[in-house]
Amino acid sequence: MGSTVYVTKLDGEREPLDLTKLRRSLARSGAAEALVERVARRISTKVADGISTEKLYRLAFRQLRKERRHIAARYSLKRAVMQLGPTGYPFERLIAAILAEEGWRTEVGVHLRGAVDHEIDVLAQYANGDDSHRLLVECKHRMSGDAKCDVKTALYVSARARDLLGDLHGNADQFWLVTNGRFTADAVVYARSVHLGLLSWDYPDGAPVNVHDYERPSSPPPPEVELNLPRRNLAQRITDDLAFPITCLTSLKPRHKQQLLEERIVLCRELDAHPELLKKLRLDAAQATEVRRELFDLLNPLSLEPSPGSSRS
Repeated sequence: MGSTVYVTKLDGEREPLDLTKLRRSLARSGAAEALVERVARRISTKVADGISTEKLYRLAFRQLRKERRHIAARYSLKRAVMQLGPTGYPFERLIAAILAEEGWRTEVGVHLRGAVDHEIDVLAQYANGDDSHRLLVECKHRMSGDAKCDVKTALYVSARARDLLGDLHGNADQFWLVTNGRFTADAVVYARSVHLGLLSWDYPDGAPVNVHDYERPSSPPPPEVELNLPRRNLAQRITDDLAFPITCLTSLKPRHKQQLLEERIVLCRELDAHPELLKKLRLDAAQATEVRRELFDLLNPLSLEPSPGSSRS
């Protein structure tokens, strides 16, 4: 490219096309170095000045889809999670499946009683020796990956947590607020001050927030326990746990995905375990074979190494 090509972001701001940034996003999806370079090179010859970030994504997605469907599925993961709406139930099932993969026993849509009745999106219990710890989860699904959960949401959720669990400081039970969107800086600061767990698409993975822990008087002092607040973000957990939603499949049309969601099939591994469901979609033999091949490649990666920057805790 001779002159500088600019990309137009969602907010209208323009920035120079950064192929290094594009290569990183392709690599995170599991593309091998040769494929990354091939896609980046092809895109560099097709982009026009002022191209939107959405069009740039579609260009990269189409190039990946031509060569490696399962890599394209991983590349579209963020948008696939956004497509789990408009009801929150599929997203709640996704979060429950992730926690189950990590050793929790989970239930979705459980009523618990505090001063008032609360419906908890996901209730998880984890046996650790003689101690049984509970994890209560409030899920906030967003149809846009840039949609924010602000401090008002964190305040509301922490009030529910206090009603059900009491002070979260030093408490073996935990309460998490989970979204596929983002948290505002104030929400992060407040949540950390009250030990409310936060999990979003890219949090916790950014720069640490410097928050001095509140000194709250407690009588008697809370017991010393090791808190297990989120240390991996949602994108890492989905990838590490192979908890891919069916909406990421490139071999199914939107109407097929919606039909599966209506059947309460949320995860690719659920569809893989019940191939007879493909008959309900009325796919021809070639289409069904393509779906099964993509499922196999997605759920049986050649490398089972954790996603970049993650640790199993």
